[in-house]
Amino acid sequence: MNAPLPPDRVLLELDLAAPALRCGEIEGRWRHLATMWPHVVFAVAAPPRPGAPEAFDFRFNCSGYRATPVSAQPWDHAANRPLPGARWPTGPHIVSSVFRPAWKGGQCLYLPCDRMRCRSRLAR
Repeated sequence: MNAPLPPDRVLLELDLAAPALRCGEIEGRWRHLATMWPHVVFAVAAPPRPGAPEAFDFRFNCSGYRATPVSAQPWDHAANRPLPGARWPTGPHIVSSVFRPAWKGGQCLYLPCDRMRCRSRLAR
């Protein structure tokens, strides 16, 4: 007998199958690598740069999905661990302002829509 999926996972699975997400995969902008509830891992294409990877992996915490913003951290999918800060994406001002390994110990990106960033703003 299969246990029913929790509502947040059902909503996430619906969105993972949605045409908008699938189109991004077909266009090569991202790839869904794994779901290990409540985490989902995606590879996101990076702009071509000499010596840089073609994509970066991100692990998203999706617990409470839709009602609670997700949180993402750069991830080493092959090693199944956080991506070391020295390997985080770098680039122009906006990139370096989002990818800040020292922020929250590298557990999340510095984005206003990330759940950990939202909690920090609300705590002020």
